[in-house]
Amino acid sequence: MRSRTTPVKSKRRDGEFKVSPYKVVRALLVLWVFYIVYSWWTNPTISSYWCDRRYDKERGSKKRKSDSLPPVLYSLSGTGTKWLRLFVEYATSSNTGSIHNDGGSSTLFKWDQRCDNTVSMVLANPLKIAWAGPNSISRGLYNGAKTFKKCYRNPLNPETRFSRVIVLLRDPYDTVFTQYERIQTQSDVGRLHISQFDEYNWQEWASYLSHQYLNLLEGDSGIGGARNSEEPNSWYVVRYEALKEGDDKAMMNLMNFIDPEESLPPRRPSLMSSGDKSRLQCARLLADDKLPTAPPLDDKVHVTPKLVYKDPRFICAMWAVFGKAVSKYGYKIRDNVDCNEINYFTALRDVPDPARLPAKAVDPAIRETELHSGVTDGNGHELPLPQYQVTSRYDRRYKKAIFITPENDNRPIQKKEQPKKPGRKEHKMTKQRATKIAKAKANIARKKQLNPEDD
Repeated sequence: MRSRTTPVKSKRRDGEFKVSPYKVVRALLVLWVFYIVYSWWTNPTISSYWCDRRYDKERGSKKRKSDSLPPVLYSLSGTGTKWLRLFVEYATSSNTGSIHNDGGSSTLFKWDQRCDNTVSMVLANPLKIAWAGPNSISRGLYNGAKTFKKCYRNPLNPETRFSRVIVLLRDPYDTVFTQYERIQTQSDVGRLHISQFDEYNWQEWASYLSHQYLNLLEGDSGIGGARNSEEPNSWYVVRYEALKEGDDKAMMNLMNFIDPEESLPPRRPSLMSSGDKSRLQCARLLADDKLPTAPPLDDKVHVTPKLVYKDPRFICAMWAVFGKAVSKYGYKIRDNVDCNEINYFTALRDVPDPARLPAKAVDPAIRETELHSGVTDGNGHELPLPQYQVTSRYDRRYKKAIFITPENDNRPIQKKEQPKKPGRKEHKMTKQRATKIAKAKANIARKKQLNPEDD
């Protein structure tokens, strides 16, 4: 007979569901690991090591694909143009170009002096070329640089011209000092020794660069010309301090202006994502690491901003030049100086480029005479004139003072008469006379030795 096995009845009741606690712990562990990996991948802990491994090799690996020309970085040296170029290259994985030679930047940038539609941004120096006007970038008529001819396939066609401009702004006092230091040392990473500091030369460069900063913001050849253009969204201003501090909004807005077609990284914000902010932060860190830096400033050895901006009247004189223009972008006067409490100061005069003028030495005697102000107090004592107001060398060049105050305005220049150098004939006669005098003295000495009793 076939044996029949009785079915084993399950102990589980109807509607009852039991789960092993080990399976619950295992599932929670898997979810926790997945959450950690996802969070690390989407919002990683930003570090230079992590950024270097992930994005360093991608720099310059992509080309911009657009029929229009890229925007122009139209900013003064000293505002951080090289840092911004590195930031854009790491953020977009594309190269940047330039119209002019940026002073040894070919070691940093592979496509330097290239300005076609394959680069993401092109650098131009406002001191060498105008943005708007008859001979400018936007008109396509500039022929001052050989590489500029490569930028245009058809210069007569307005569609092939540069139409967008980026202006990088930095604190004007820091910009003027950085540019002055760069000019004097002829290096981007050099420091000016305190023994080489010439306060007359500093006044000239500070005046010249202050007015150039103003022309960049308000002049018709700078942003003023871009504002007056009929093309919408043709210019964009970004602050250097906001980018260095890691402002996500400022960095993302800059990327949208550089690449509105979104053909280059990073990923832009959308309904489901806030954008690839980690890539922008990595680009900021990599730009800081890859850019050569100068040694730290030492007050006892180097010329510092504290030294050149030691007098509040000179700070107010510079602020009188560009204060109204830079205050629109959130910049304030240095050291919070209240110019209303200062009695005597005027705006710095607009001067020509000091590099194109021959330097003239100042006679110490003349400098000493000009240290007297001619102004007396109530007791009849003469008030001393601060050293920064001495403008002897500038007076000899332009017949005017850079920094005018009631003490040094329209003061006559006292020149010291110098003896006239002898000519060839006079020099010959002087030499013959000296020879005769020497022979006469030798004969007198010989006679005294032979006849000592004659004395």
